[in-house]
Amino acid sequence: MTCDGCKHCLRDQLHPEIPAEHGSRPAQLAAWPEFMAVIWQRLKQGARDYGDHSFAREPSDLAGEIEQELADVAGWAFILWVRVRNLRERIP
Repeated sequence: MTCDGCKHCLRDQLHPEIPAEHGSRPAQLAAWPEFMAVIWQRLKQGARDYGDHSFAREPSDLAGEIEQELADVAGWAFILWVRVRNLRERIP
């Protein structure tokens, strides 16, 4: 992935090398670059959609955004939990 010329390039911070001493979970840590690529794309999309003003927003505004996102994650987790529970009830 290459930088598209943004003035706040985070590419180096978003793509750290996986350390050699990664412990007993190499398969999980091998997914780190893919995860960071998803985040990088979300940051670029957000800059396009919202005018690249995120780094200038007040911390209290960002905290509010995080609270809303966490509520969304919790809601989606509940929906998935209900669906998995319903599937498990059907398994003999």
